[in-house]
Amino acid sequence: MKCYLMYHIHVFEDETKDYKIIGVFTSYDKALDVKGNYSSELVGFKDYPSGFCIEEFEVVGLDVAKQRTVYVIFTYIYKDGEEEELSVIKIVRNKKEFKKFIKKYKSKYKIKKSIF
Repeated sequence: MKCYLMYHIHVFEDETKDYKIIGVFTSYDKALDVKGNYSSELVGFKDYPSGFCIEEFEVVGLDVAKQRTVYVIFTYIYKDGEEEELSVIKIVRNKKEFKKFIKKYKSKYKIKKSIF
């Protein structure tokens, strides 16, 4: 099943960035509705309406009629020691798939430290 991750990026004057993951939605239209509410009503979002991003992901085996939780796997990409951007890697449907993916990912990229 396809799902839609929406997040917001705010770039400050000093070029630092602030990322906020807003949610995962079952349709693009639902994500747009929430974007409309955030961008018209909420301080911090309404001041930066161009910072919204919606990305489409395929989550194999997801049944939203039975399940309300998904796991978003993301990382920050660093350049020259500075946080450069948020990169969403994958969305999975349960904790077992999350742990399996993380184990493979850490092994492949030789990651020794993580925050999960």
